[in-house]
Amino acid sequence: MQNLVRFNASALAWIAICTVAVSVVFLIIIWARAIAGLPNSELPYFGWILGIGLAEVIALWIAFTRQGLKYLPQVERFSCEADCVRFMIAQWKHASRVTIFTKTGSWLRLPEVVTAFNELNGRVNFEIVASDETLSVLFPGATVICSPVSEPASRITIINRGSTGSEKIMSGVGAYPEHEVYLYTTTSGAGIIAIAKDLFDAIRHGKIRRN
Repeated sequence: MQNLVRFNASALAWIAICTVAVSVVFLIIIWARAIAGLPNSELPYFGWILGIGLAEVIALWIAFTRQGLKYLPQVERFSCEADCVRFMIAQWKHASRVTIFTKTGSWLRLPEVVTAFNELNGRVNFEIVASDETLSVLFPGATVICSPVSEPASRITIINRGSTGSEKIMSGVGAYPEHEVYLYTTTSGAGIIAIAKDLFDAIRHGKIRRN
């Protein structure tokens, strides 16, 4: 199937190139006759060929752009922490499992985050990988995996880990006011999601504290 798609795309591209090339040749002929002072007789089907060539180029651009956009992550930029937190909580509300990797867990201590956890706890399974064991007290009922020796460097959240087709991963980069969250789905980031799941499974075999 992949080879068929590539073949069709290549064939359409070559057809467009040939059509545009013929149009360019016609334009050169008209320009050369005008330079030479010769009368320009109407070239047959020139308008149609030029129009078809332009339409093919536009159609190919749209097709390839739409195909490529499927594999790009959704990017959300936040100028302040409050907006970012609201976005994260909104993602939690549509999840059955939330797996959080955080270095210090400072944002998890915000009152609105704790309130959201208390409202969703029981309906949503929370898993937290951090270096601060006190998070297990702040989030009773969550699975807290603590590693005091090695702090997590990644800032990622896996949504619906283990639910085929509905998994997402959010990765935070930068600092406010240029903080960005990259949201990958199983279409745009299947490999990234798989790596994050493997990382969690590997860490889970270490020190686990369950409340």
